[in-house]
Amino acid sequence: MDTAKQYSKKNLEDLKSLVLKIDNKENPFLYYLPSLLQTKPFSRFNPENALLFTTAALKYNSHPVVSDALRILNNIIQVDDGSLKQPSPHHFFNNQHFFWNELGGHTSAVDVISHVFNRTIFFLSIAKNY
Repeated sequence: MDTAKQYSKKNLEDLKSLVLKIDNKENPFLYYLPSLLQTKPFSRFNPENALLFTTAALKYNSHPVVSDALRILNNIIQVDDGSLKQPSPHHFFNNQHFFWNELGGHTSAVDVISHVFNRTIFFLSIAKNY
């Protein structure tokens, strides 16, 4: 196994251990995230970003940016089976940190998840430095 695959596998194992005790009704996105990352649409997704996001989401869940991110992500996943809904503008209502028009034409579930992860990680890295 090459180094990149080992690294990716390690991130996935770490992610699984983080979400082990999460209730799928309370936080369905984080609960199903390890399974999602193993599907074809997520084949090019960076598992390190998933691990960073999940760590931040569990540690700073009351932070306004994290709260908005989780609201969006929990609304685009089916609670019963972890399948993804097609994101739409209404998933972005009632939050102050993420906006549908920022996505341009990149509106697939994977694109939205990637955008939310990257923006959350960015916001939190700035907040920690100031």
